[in-house]
Amino acid sequence: MNLKYIVYCFLYFGIIYSQCENYNIEECHDDPHCNWEDNLILQNCNSEEEEFACNNVDQCSWDTQTTYYSCSNFGSSEACAEYSDYGCSWEWSWGGWGNHGSDCVGGGFQIDNSVCSGGNYFVDEGNCIEVLPPDCSEMNETECSSDGVCEWVEDIENGNCGNLWGDDCELNPECNWNCDFIDDYMGWCNYSCDGGPYEIDNSYCQEIVMPECSEMEQSNCEDSFGCDWIVDIDVGSCYSLTQNQCIANSECNWSCGFYHGSCAGCCWYECDGGTYQIDNSYCEEIPYTQGDINGDLIINVLDVIQSVNLILYSEYNIIVDMNYDELINVQDIILLINLIL
Repeated sequence: MNLKYIVYCFLYFGIIYSQCENYNIEECHDDPHCNWEDNLILQNCNSEEEEFACNNVDQCSWDTQTTYYSCSNFGSSEACAEYSDYGCSWEWSWGGWGNHGSDCVGGGFQIDNSVCSGGNYFVDEGNCIEVLPPDCSEMNETECSSDGVCEWVEDIENGNCGNLWGDDCELNPECNWNCDFIDDYMGWCNYSCDGGPYEIDNSYCQEIVMPECSEMEQSNCEDSFGCDWIVDIDVGSCYSLTQNQCIANSECNWSCGFYHGSCAGCCWYECDGGTYQIDNSYCEEIPYTQGDINGDLIINVLDVIQSVNLILYSEYNIIVDMNYDELINVQDIILLINLIL
């Protein structure tokens, strides 16, 4: 498969993924990274004044109602004037002696009284939003255990109901706050907490906190991408050490070098043992820019191409693990593309 084509596909889908808000309801439902939030608005078919708009609503239909009129049918100047916009006018006419007077003239016309019928209906003016993954603290044990960046922490509290008192007993679902007996003299009840041993599961899910490079031993440091084990070994001679230094160094011995005659058993002490090594090696973080997998200090399409290669060959590189889930997949490519855009 053409690698350039794959990159273009990632670029295209990356733009779509970051723009859930531009989806209609069908597109939103088809994208697993998006969710449609309903916002239903009550409408009425009568509010639609155009036939095209009316027929576009499933619950509505256009009811054609056309009425035909003739100006000559209006027998008064007032009635005639109401239809002046349709060409009617009140005119005086001479029809000879006994036949003169005024009439409404202007010919015939028609009025469209069509309406959109169908009653009430709802319009969904909702919007499409991006689905954000839940935080570790919101996950149950199954979800937590299957998430690469979360861990389930067991926190079981054990106790005995007999050690609880008052509200603490009543708030514990495994215990009962009971009246054992009523004091005959004082008239009040003597309470105790019954129920025996109890167990409360306070376990929770939390984000895995990765140790800093400086906190790692050599084996962990060498296995961790982004960390580098720095070898720092001091080599010296035991003979050059003072008494305290010699005693503190396990590779050297503070012993008698030779006896002298100033007193019986007197000795000149010295540090022997030859050479010694002190391992000051440590783990340090490798400086890098997230997303810049080729190290050219620019995040561009070249980094995307190399990241796609990681996916194709099932390889890993923390530099392009953009969401820190210890996986390189399409989500990392999308986040990387968003940086470029």
